[in-house]
Amino acid sequence: MYPYITIRGIKLYMTGIGIVISFLTFVTIVWYLSRRYLQSFWKFFYWLPVLISLAYFLGSYSQFLLSTQHILPMSWTDLLYILAPYDYKFNFAGVLLGILIALFIFFKNIKTIENKKIWIDIFFFAFSLSLIPFGVFLLLGDNFIGNSTSSFLGVKSLHSESQWNKFDAVLPIGLFLSLGSLIVALWIHIR
Repeated sequence: MYPYITIRGIKLYMTGIGIVISFLTFVTIVWYLSRRYLQSFWKFFYWLPVLISLAYFLGSYSQFLLSTQHILPMSWTDLLYILAPYDYKFNFAGVLLGILIALFIFFKNIKTIENKKIWIDIFFFAFSLSLIPFGVFLLLGDNFIGNSTSSFLGVKSLHSESQWNKFDAVLPIGLFLSLGSLIVALWIHIR
């Protein structure tokens, strides 16, 4: 829809901005809720590099496995492909596996069941609320384009270089993600 903004000659893509803003939203909400529920934010903060590293590495490595069918990198190009994947070449299953392993490690270090339940609530609300800005930036970016449609729900491109110009109107997947996560978070909060 509006894939990038230019600041002093540098293109900043909306998908990348959305990832950074949703990550900062997640950490801020975890900080706020951990203070509210009298939990140690630093316990989470010290495990944050493990979470980021595992999600990044397993996401890029699983994409490498699927695209090359090599178990180990055979050249410097393969190693660079794993360490610095170009154009968001991450496999969602690998990213999810990395997050689950990091959460398992985090929850293994929490001793009481009551604290585990509180941390599950904190992570749920932080994740669902961080999906709201992420969905908005996915809507603006060109990496996730919905199906072409002629209904009133369809949206059109705002930028001449957008990939959305290939279609008349598309379904706004990012907007559905944002609204869905907002509705789920409000429903759980009210209940």
